[in-house]
Parts: sequence; structure tokens; C-alpha cells
Amino acid sequence: MVSNGAKLLWARLARYAGTRGQCYPLLSTLAVDLGFSERQVQRYLAELISGGFLRARQRGLNQSNLYEFL
Repeated sequence: MVSNGAKLLWARLARYAGTRGQCYPLLSTLAVDLGFSERQVQRYLAELISGGFLRARQRGLNQSNLYEFL
């Protein structure tokens, strides 16, 4: 079961990803867009990743992660 906040985050990431299925927004951007704290966004991301909905990859030092839809 996925929380409502995680569903909202998934939908926002889908808008950023478009047809490519990949996006790399900053946590701060997602937090502002959804009205959550950055820590809450991290929790929802962890929920989506552990649920098998997303994959996160580091892009480099001081860069946002790359999120891929599975």
C-alpha cells in the first residue's frame, strides 16, 4: 500500500519526466511544489523506491538524483 503523499509525489515526478520516463528535480523543488518538507519528500521517495515504482541514481557530487520510472 502506498500513502497518498507518495502518490502525489509520483504524479509530480511523472509530469517532470514526460514521455522519457526520467527526471532529476531537486528535493527542494519537489517540496515547494507539493507543500511538504524536504524530509517528507525523502520518505515518500523511499516508499516509491522500495515499492518498485521508481529507481534513483546519483548523478554526481552536489547534483540531484536521476529518477527513473519502472
